Amino acid sequence: MTVRVGWALGLVVGAWAGPLAAQQISPPPRTIDTIVIITQDPFTPDEAEGKALFRAMNKLHITTKLKVIFDELLFRVGEPFDPVKVQESERNLRTREIFKSVRLDTATVGGKFAVIVDTQDGWTTKPNLRFSVATDGTWTGRFGLTESNLLGRGNLASAAFVKEVDRQGLELAANFRRIGGSQVRAKGLATFWNDGRDGWWRAGDPFYSNLDRLAIDYDGQAAGRRVLRYRVDSAGTDTTEYRRAASINRLWGGFATTARPTRYLRLGAQGEIRQEKFVLVQDTGMAVPDSVYGVVGLWAEYQRTRFAEMRYFNGFGTEDIDVSTRIRLILNIAPDAWGYASNGVGPQLEAAWGSAGRRGFFAAVLKANALFNDAGLDSGRVVFDLTLGTKFAERHSTALHIEGGVLENPPPGEEFDLGFNTPPRSWGAHSFVGTRAIWGTLEHRWYPLEALFKLISLGFAAFLDYGGAWYPDQEARFGGNIGIGLRPGGALGTAARTGRIDIGYRFGEGADQGGRLVLTFGGSIVFPWNKDAGALVKKDGP
Repeated sequence: MTVRVGWALGLVVGAWAGPLAAQQISPPPRTIDTIVIITQDPFTPDEAEGKALFRAMNKLHITTKLKVIFDELLFRVGEPFDPVKVQESERNLRTREIFKSVRLDTATVGGKFAVIVDTQDGWTTKPNLRFSVATDGTWTGRFGLTESNLLGRGNLASAAFVKEVDRQGLELAANFRRIGGSQVRAKGLATFWNDGRDGWWRAGDPFYSNLDRLAIDYDGQAAGRRVLRYRVDSAGTDTTEYRRAASINRLWGGFATTARPTRYLRLGAQGEIRQEKFVLVQDTGMAVPDSVYGVVGLWAEYQRTRFAEMRYFNGFGTEDIDVSTRIRLILNIAPDAWGYASNGVGPQLEAAWGSAGRRGFFAAVLKANALFNDAGLDSGRVVFDLTLGTKFAERHSTALHIEGGVLENPPPGEEFDLGFNTPPRSWGAHSFVGTRAIWGTLEHRWYPLEALFKLISLGFAAFLDYGGAWYPDQEARFGGNIGIGLRPGGALGTAARTGRIDIGYRFGEGADQGGRLVLTFGGSIVFPWNKDAGALVKKDGP
C-alpha cells in the first residue's frame, strides 16, 4: 500500500480525534494549524497480503496527487475551523467519483489543531460496460474503457462503442479540471454515429463551490445526424425521420452577491448564437434557408444548500443526496432583428425543494420554460417530479418517484419517451411516446453481500412501475410492471450505483405483445431520478 501524507504547515500529527460532526464543534472556533492529507491505494496492506492480484493492482494504480485533493478543500491554514466548510469539502471530494472512501477528521497534539483528510482511491481504470435488452429483443449497450483519474490528476478520458435503439457509433469523452493548476476546466463529448455526428463542449472558470464569487463559461454543440419522432397507437408505431443540422455557441457569466457555505445568490447574463434546422428526410432535396439566430438573457439563482448523507441507498457506497432549496430564473430575449420571424421572449424557471431526516428524505423539482412571440405561445415545457426515500434498516432502502409533464411544440426527438431505459422498465423502447406523460416507480433494495472476494458486491430488489405518454389528439395509454431483480456492484467502485438484472411481469394495454414475463439488463435507477446520473461527462451551467 502507498500511504502519503501532505501538510500545509510542517506539523506532523499523530493522534486522531473522533469523526467530524457539525453539532459536536463548540464555539469559539479553533484556528486550523495544519491540514494533513493521507492518500491510500485501492487495497489496504491487510487486503493485499498474500494476494498477488491485489498487490499487482496497487502497483499499476497511480495514487491521486495531493494537489487534486487540496484543490477541493474550502478551508486553509490560519482560518477559524468551520464545520460547514469541512462538510462541503468532503462532499466535493466524493463528487469527484475517484475515491473508494473519504473521511475528514480532526486531531490535536501539544495544543496544535489539525484537520485530517483521509482518502482511499477507488479503481478508476474500468470497463465502460452497459447492456440492456428490451421485450422485443432490441438491445442497447456501451462497450469501452474509462479512466476517471488519469495519471492521478483527477481527469477523465473515455472511449466506447455505443449501441442505441436506432443507431450506433463511437463515443469519445474527456473532462479536465483545473488545467495547469488554474481554475480553468474543459470537457466535452463527441459521437460518430452511423447516421451522422454530434457533440458538445464546455470550457471556462465555473462555480466550483458555494463560496465562489465569479464564473465565466463558454459552451457549444454541433450536430449533423438523423432524428426520429415516434407516434404509438393501437395500430402500431409510426416513425417520422428528420435530419438535424445545428451549430450552437453560448457564453455566460455570473457573480455571487451572497456566497456562504450554506447558501448563495448569483446573478448573471448570457448570449447565444444558434444555427439549427430540422428537415424531413423526404424533403432533404429541397432548398432550406440556413438562418442564424441570436439570443441574449439574464439569469438569477438562489440556493439554500442541504444534503442527506446516506449509505446503502442507491448503491453500496456513501453518497450525498441533494435536498437543497433552489430557485433559478432565466429571461431570454429573441429580437426579430437577430434572425427570428418576430420578437420573442423566453422565460425559464427551475424550483427545487427538499428535506431530510435521520431515516429518509424527500425532494421535489419543477422545471418550466416557454417561448412567446407576436402570435402567442410558440413552444413550452413543464415537468414536475417528486421523490420520497426512506431507510428502515441499515442495508435497506425504499424509494418512490413520481413524474409528469406537458410539452408544447417540442423539437423532433424531444418528446416524452417511456419504456426500456425509462420506466416502465420491462416494456420495449418507444412503448409510450407523446407530449403528455405521467409515470412512477416504487423500488425496495436490500444490500446484504458486500465486497465478495474484495471485488464484487450484490444486492436484491423488488419494484413496481406504472406510467404512460400520449399526444393531445390521442387517448391516454398506460402500462406497468412488477418484478424482482439483482443489483450487482463493484467493491472498488467510486460511486453509489449498481447494475440491474430484472425479471418483470407486464400489465396494461399491449402487455401481451412480446410476452408478459420479461428479463431486462441495464443500469439501476438513481434516486432522486436523474436519467443522466451515469453520464461520464455532465452538462451544467445556468
